[in-house]
Amino acid sequence: MAEISVAQGFRNEQVILTQVERILKEMRLDGRLSNVHVKHPPAEAQIDNNYLRSEGLLKLEVVDSLGNLEGRLRHELMHVFDQIDEAFGYRAKDVPKAGTAELRRYKYLWNVYIDSRLIKAEKPAYASYYSREDEMGECWPELSEDTRKELFDYLWNLSDKGSLTQKQLIQLSKDVFKFSKDLKAKSKARGEKLRKFKTLEELKHFAEWGDVHE
Repeated sequence: MAEISVAQGFRNEQVILTQVERILKEMRLDGRLSNVHVKHPPAEAQIDNNYLRSEGLLKLEVVDSLGNLEGRLRHELMHVFDQIDEAFGYRAKDVPKAGTAELRRYKYLWNVYIDSRLIKAEKPAYASYYSREDEMGECWPELSEDTRKELFDYLWNLSDKGSLTQKQLIQLSKDVFKFSKDLKAKSKARGEKLRKFKTLEELKHFAEWGDVHE
């Protein structure tokens, strides 16, 4: 059984501890982790996050707020579930490099994969269908709104066809049309093409300003 501890200074310590214990048991993670330490995220980045070590040690960064607490915890622990699931095939060395557009897209795709499964299972999730759909524009701003909507529905429903792997998420982060020739053909017919932004800053700049050379 996992030993669970909470760092000092949490206003909602008992609520958070109870939720973590319950979700770990429900997801059958309590027997697969040796230690779970709940801590505050850095002041400059107030978002939930998780850091899993191969020894079964998990550092779970949790914002000290009751707002959508269960959804946030379930989302982060689903990342952990995927990481230790052999079928997912997670390898830390394969994660795209920090500061790249590919990493931004990879993280988004994994988040969609997780939230879609939670919502379809009628469980609280980090984000809703609509908020995740809106986020598409931050990741693929070079595509039209119609194409993004069609792509998002496709991505949201990928989990219905079976479990995805980390390798497939990485492939999609490089080519979001990788497994759908029909959507790729429709996008091409609209005169669109994917862009390979090298850095996250290039992606953000395009999303905000578009291509100033066009």
